[in-house]
Amino acid sequence: MRKILSLLAGALMLMSFSPVDTFPEEWTLYTSQDGVEIYYMLSDCDDVQNGLYQKKVLIKVVNTLDLDVHVYFAYRKWFDGVANFEEGSISDEQWRLMDIPANSSIGGDCATWELALYQSFKDKEEVAKLTKFELVEINVEVK
Repeated sequence: MRKILSLLAGALMLMSFSPVDTFPEEWTLYTSQDGVEIYYMLSDCDDVQNGLYQKKVLIKVVNTLDLDVHVYFAYRKWFDGVANFEEGSISDEQWRLMDIPANSSIGGDCATWELALYQSFKDKEEVAKLTKFELVEINVEVK
């Protein structure tokens, strides 16, 4: 019985954190864990002054608790269907760490990279595109 429960729990974890390969243009729930919700959406991020016309996947982390939390996770990314990471290891640049006050959120925007992932150039078809991403090692600690 214990083995069956362990297998079911493992299957649920795989479904909950499977890679995302579609990018909606409104906030979409990626996962909810320990009072924290993580959302993502695709956004036009044009920088006309510098001639950059990009799309980025923005990430928003919402603390629904009445307590401050420390949240950290790592990104895994695929470009044109090819993994951009080494299986079994996470580099320092893949990690995101943040402190979120009670009942508040932190969200990515076009001007920063902390909670934003390059998806594509709108005017450069030859440049690799983000085709899939996954958040791994998601941890929430109450402060």
